[in-house]
Amino acid sequence: MAGARMRQLRGMEIVSKGGQVRRIAELEYLVHSQHTRSWYSVQRKGGRWLCECPDYLKRKQTCKHGYAIAFMLDLPRILSINLHPSDLNCPCAQMPHTGLLEKELEQ
Repeated sequence: MAGARMRQLRGMEIVSKGGQVRRIAELEYLVHSQHTRSWYSVQRKGGRWLCECPDYLKRKQTCKHGYAIAFMLDLPRILSINLHPSDLNCPCAQMPHTGLLEKELEQ
């Protein structure tokens, strides 16, 4: 469990830096490595984020790159809750709650 929590925190760190995630298709992103100049391809398949990084290839569990995308996609809802706790939709973007982050955190 501690390993998953660290990956979640590292995912948040990636998002907080900005410019570390690029969308290349509807369900595919590139996420910048924190340790090299590489970019990892991360795809949503079968309800999970699949990554080509060494951590994901070894463990077959959501890695920090997958968590980064889940947090980034759920950011409008997170911000909205903090601004207007009674409103679970982003008032500007009219973005509904996706539930992606909760699904990733359950794994």
